[in-house]
Amino acid sequence: MKKKLGNFTVIIDKDKNLKYETNSFFKKIINLLFIPVLNSLPKSFKRLIEKSNKSAGEVIRNKTTYYALEVLYNNGTRLNFRTYLENFFYKIWFQTNNAKGVRNRLKKTKREIKINLLSILENKEKVRFLSIASGSARGIIEVLNELDYELQSKIEVVFLDKSIHALEYSKKLVNLKGLEKRVHFSWVNDTAGSYLRSLGEDKKFDLIEMVGLLDYFPNEKVLQIFNHIFSVLHDDGVLITANINDNRERRFVTNIIDWKMIYRSGEEMMLLLKNSGFCKKNIISYYEPLMIHSILIAKK
Repeated sequence: MKKKLGNFTVIIDKDKNLKYETNSFFKKIINLLFIPVLNSLPKSFKRLIEKSNKSAGEVIRNKTTYYALEVLYNNGTRLNFRTYLENFFYKIWFQTNNAKGVRNRLKKTKREIKINLLSILENKEKVRFLSIASGSARGIIEVLNELDYELQSKIEVVFLDKSIHALEYSKKLVNLKGLEKRVHFSWVNDTAGSYLRSLGEDKKFDLIEMVGLLDYFPNEKVLQIFNHIFSVLHDDGVLITANINDNRERRFVTNIIDWKMIYRSGEEMMLLLKNSGFCKKNIISYYEPLMIHSILIAKK
C-alpha cells in the first residue's frame, strides 16, 4: 500500500514474514475510546503508571535513552510481575500503538540492514558500517549474528554514541553473541556532528544506520547531519534512517510520559534527504503497518 503527499510516496510495509504487531478489529474499536482517555489524563498520572507496572516505570524513568528502548524491544519483563494487577497493566502499557510501533521499527530496520549488507558484500571484499547514536545496537548485532563466519569477517562496524553507558551495553551484547572475535568492532564516545566532521577523505563508509536520533533534532540540525553523512558515504553507499510520525497517542507520550520528540512524516523526511544531496529516485520511504514510524533507505 502506498501513501502519497505531493511528489513523494511512502510505502506502508505489511510484509507478513516480519510478523509485525498490528491491531485486530476489536482492538481498533477499543482504541477509538481508549486513546482519547489516554490523551486526557493529567500529568500527575505518570506516577500512577510507574507504580502500576515495574517495566512501565523503567521506561518512564529512562525515557529517551537506549535502556527505555531496550525495555520496549523486549516487551517488558513479565517475570518480575508480582500481582495479577501488574500483569493487567502490562497488557495496557506495552500494547499501545507507540510501544508496538517501536518494535515494528526494529523489525523493519533489521530487514533493511541485512538486505543492504548482503547487497554491498556482493561487490566488495570489505564493508565499513557506521551506526550513529547506536544505543544498544540490538538490531545490528542480531543481524550480524545471523550471517555466516565468512561474511562476518568482512565487516567493520563503528558504534557511535554520546552515552558511554549505551556503548558499554552494546559491548555486552556483542560478547553475549560471541561476535567480538568474528567481526571487527570499534566504539566511539562522541556526538554525531563532532564525529562526522572529524572524518577525513580516507574514512568513508559503505553503510550508515541512524535510527532514533533525528526524533530530537529540528530540521536545520537534521539537514546538517544528512549533509555530513552524504559526504562520508562511499559512492553507492547507503543510509538507513527513521523518524517518528504524528499519531493519535502523541499527546499521551508527550504530556503524560514526558517523552518529547519532533514528529515528521515519511514524506517530510524524504524532502530533507533530497535537500541534503540524495537523489529522489534513490530514496525509498516505508511506514511500518501502524504508521508510527517511517524507515528510509537512501542510496548516494
